[in-house]
Amino acid sequence: MGKQDGWFEVDRKGLRQLIEGRPLSFVVFELFQNIWDTPSLTADVTLTPVAGRPLCRLMAKDTSASGFKNLSHAFTLFAPSEKKSDPDLRGRFNLGEKLVLALCKEALISSHTGTVVFHEDGTRSSRSPSLGTGTVFEAVVRMTRDQYAEVCEAVGLLIPPKGVRSTFNDTVLQQSPAVQTIVAAGLPTVVEDDEGILRRTRRTTNIELFQPGGGGSAWIYEMGIPVVEIPDRWSINVYQKVPLNADRDNVTPAYLREVRVLVLNAMAGSLEEEEVTEDWVQEASGDERATDDAMMAVIEKRFGERRVAYDPSDPESNARAAANGYAVIHGGHLSKGQWGNVRRSGAAKPAGQIVPTKFPKFDPDGVDTTYPEDRMTESMRHVVALFGGLATHALGVEIRVRLVLDRSNRFRAWYGSRVMTLNVQVLGRGFFDSCLEEHLKLFIHEMGHEYSPNHLSDDYHRAICRIGADVAAFLARSPNAFGLGG
Repeated sequence: MGKQDGWFEVDRKGLRQLIEGRPLSFVVFELFQNIWDTPSLTADVTLTPVAGRPLCRLMAKDTSASGFKNLSHAFTLFAPSEKKSDPDLRGRFNLGEKLVLALCKEALISSHTGTVVFHEDGTRSSRSPSLGTGTVFEAVVRMTRDQYAEVCEAVGLLIPPKGVRSTFNDTVLQQSPAVQTIVAAGLPTVVEDDEGILRRTRRTTNIELFQPGGGGSAWIYEMGIPVVEIPDRWSINVYQKVPLNADRDNVTPAYLREVRVLVLNAMAGSLEEEEVTEDWVQEASGDERATDDAMMAVIEKRFGERRVAYDPSDPESNARAAANGYAVIHGGHLSKGQWGNVRRSGAAKPAGQIVPTKFPKFDPDGVDTTYPEDRMTESMRHVVALFGGLATHALGVEIRVRLVLDRSNRFRAWYGSRVMTLNVQVLGRGFFDSCLEEHLKLFIHEMGHEYSPNHLSDDYHRAICRIGADVAAFLARSPNAFGLGG
């Protein structure tokens, strides 16, 4: 049969310029992809340098009984593809073969349906079938020796399907065992609608996780074909069409995030401590789809078993937790999304729930616990005057001192809003008859809360040191104040 003008119905030079700069590994990937989408039990690809020239001979063979069903698709760009409607097949637009052919000086596709020869001068011819079964693709490809080496190395990234003996340059491609298989319910994919247009949809599929080969980088795969390199712990092989950009070399951030959440939910328990701060884990653990179990595992590995969330409602509890060996997780340690998941899952409880500060309890019925005036002893009146006078003259703070008989509290005393309360029920009458040293200890302790409510804070520590020094200086200057020198 005679020659026909044009390899296919676009300008081959223009198409070659369109893919300029793409790694030439896609040439081999496309051929393996096409074979893996057939019922063939073998997939054999060879790439051999041509001596003395920046060329390589490329051959791909399969044993599929159906062969290349419509040879016109080899040279018709974007012809309707039988693969578009099947999300379990890799192809979409009948584009891959044309991209490969655009890089070839000459090529041949032979099947039981016929043979098409693409000549170096840009023409094509056809002839009668030469094969009884399967398909053979042969070509001479423009490729330097460095590019050849890169392609050979990239082939090691492929994950061949089970049941298909796949070879490259007569070496069988091995599939490493999957680390984990995850059932992904409702994962985005693309399928052809009634009008032949690819539409986004969701369906249940499997994804497999693999250790990156040779200690290299991880990848997102579409049914064994690497799509985009990712800085994650595992390579992720998706067993359906992956929503891709026009160049078929990347996924959307939203899709990657969704897949990462699936991986985290399944594998959080297998992460090492140093891995839980990696970006992909931070992103996935901040997504509302992260499970409670995954959050518990991530937070425990990052902050340890003894951990609490900073509690703004009980400042002292945070210091108490730290003093008791707990890791206190502050606001800046986690993202907004992570905090939402932590609160939902209980992965870190507020410090006030673990080591609460004990505050005085007050009678909800408002029972008056004021100590009766007619029962106050001289020593009680003396302590009231002493505390009020020291606050005024030694510290320059006007306070009210009151006595209560509060059986509902086990606190000796408390201070707030410039009122110092002394609980006779707990202190006992003997306290008021005790020595000055005991009185000053209680006064200094309670007055420290004028500056900080937190017993364990630096502010409180500095306050009681300053108060002690001011009281000592005042008493040294005025030893007879409040009848102390008597």
